[in-house]
Amino acid sequence: MVDMEINRSNPEKEVDIEEKFTDIATGQYAIQSKARSESCVGKHLRSSLQTCKARNNLDKLEGLPKCTKSKSLGKTLNGLIYILNQLLVQSKHSINAIGFISFKDAYGLYCGFFDSAPEEALFRDHLLHEDHGLCVIITVVFGKRYILLKNEEVSVQDFS
Repeated sequence: MVDMEINRSNPEKEVDIEEKFTDIATGQYAIQSKARSESCVGKHLRSSLQTCKARNNLDKLEGLPKCTKSKSLGKTLNGLIYILNQLLVQSKHSINAIGFISFKDAYGLYCGFFDSAPEEALFRDHLLHEDHGLCVIITVVFGKRYILLKNEEVSVQDFS
């Protein structure tokens, strides 16, 4: 039996989750070049291609592991969900709070979901991915790379 997802824009068209994500999980999918080129909005600034709002991002991601039998994709999604929860916890304390984490720390947390550490560039591509990525901005502040939750308080324009 093949896992299927209903396409939100066309409910009658089903999307094969396994086929769509198998190559992404192994790092061989062409979409990575799209994530790398389209997410770059400045010298030290990348913006996620994820279109959902930060408050809906968790719900979207939590549904995806149930739609796949791929262990690699499951680990990727679980790692991203964990990082998103870290970002969301900070922004729950105040309406003006900004969820952020250093890229290095987030990568370390993400690697904890794998038997061997994936490439850092692959991690970044998954963070910025349009389907299963996080609603984030990656930027450099005082020489250190950070991941910031993109919400009503933070936008790309704040850093460009």
